[in-house]
Amino acid sequence: MNKLIKICMILFFSSITSSCSFLLKKSYGINDLTSFDKENYEDFLAFIPDTINYISIISSKEQFRSKIESGIDNNNKNDFGQPIQILYFNEDSLISFHANCHAKGSLRGLDWNINNRFESFVPISAVPIKHLDYTLNKTTYIYPEIKNKDKKYTIIFFWTNMMTKLSKEAFKIVMKNLSDNNIDKSQYSLYIVNTDYYFSTIK
Repeated sequence: MNKLIKICMILFFSSITSSCSFLLKKSYGINDLTSFDKENYEDFLAFIPDTINYISIISSKEQFRSKIESGIDNNNKNDFGQPIQILYFNEDSLISFHANCHAKGSLRGLDWNINNRFESFVPISAVPIKHLDYTLNKTTYIYPEIKNKDKKYTIIFFWTNMMTKLSKEAFKIVMKNLSDNNIDKSQYSLYIVNTDYYFSTIK
């Protein structure tokens, strides 16, 4: 099964025909990723406004694999292995989790605000948090660059250039949610984690 079919299945949890695969690839902006490309990585960072404070991390494939394995069961591992993920922590506690597989899909893209999840801050979690059994400490063990000693909230955004268009749209949702709810940057730390090294290995 090729990479495109796998990703379409992740998005829709169903079998995808070859004709539908072509349409989805075009509509969703799914790219054939064979390696980490520094230029594409920097292009994504250039899309982020200078007014946004964040720390960018390039994940190794081993690190992201460790994150997937931190799921306590197969359902969690599926969530933790999605190409786009948004995690919100209050101190050490995970309080909201979002992934592309829980957004509403259409030929136009993904609706992350289904059921008005992103109308409030912190956004309403797409899955029950108690089922994830995940903490910020588990993340910082895998990614030592993530540190939060003086902010109430930590937001971690996982993205990949395999889905550049969808990653940008998801990031805009995160920023809009912060702006609409008047969340000052003094209240949160934002980390964006690129996972191209991992997803370029999917065949």
